[in-house]
Amino acid sequence: GNGVLDHGKATIINNLLYTISGNSILINQRDLSNLQSDFNDIYSLSGNVAKVREVLSGGTVSETFLETLENWRLATLNDTLSISQDPVFIVQNTQVNNSSIDLNLLPSSPCIGMGKLLCGDPTNDLDDYIDDSLLCADILGKNRGSAPTIGANEISVADGFYGTTIETSPDLQNADNIECTI
Repeated sequence: GNGVLDHGKATIINNLLYTISGNSILINQRDLSNLQSDFNDIYSLSGNVAKVREVLSGGTVSETFLETLENWRLATLNDTLSISQDPVFIVQNTQVNNSSIDLNLLPSSPCIGMGKLLCGDPTNDLDDYIDDSLLCADILGKNRGSAPTIGANEISVADGFYGTTIETSPDLQNADNIECTI
């Protein structure tokens, strides 16, 4: 259909923008001066990071394809602290027609701890119309940490967890001592 031409401000912060094909972002205006975007994971498995469309006089459409995060940064002057890495979903599917997918993140995800704290931070640079109290918890109601996860679900991994050796005693559930390094 026909979109509404709105040159208002768009704010994209702490979002995981992922696609297995095509563009992670589609912007339908050339003027990107009203865009506020950072602390995102903008990742396309087999396409462009973004496509910017502009309707020219006479109704023709101009399209610019931005293949990399660096191209996006140069075009928008945004996302200096964003990443473009595989978010490492629990069950990632690379085929459009297969519905077996779990979009929760594994503890090895580069998105964990890479977001920006927005809740209660008076220096968060959000417009006044954005109620930052709504950003204190993830989509499931879990409180965001001081270094939040990029995306809808907050994932917390304790400092020093990886590389820790966990030993069990034969008095517990196992017949033999089991050593496991995570």
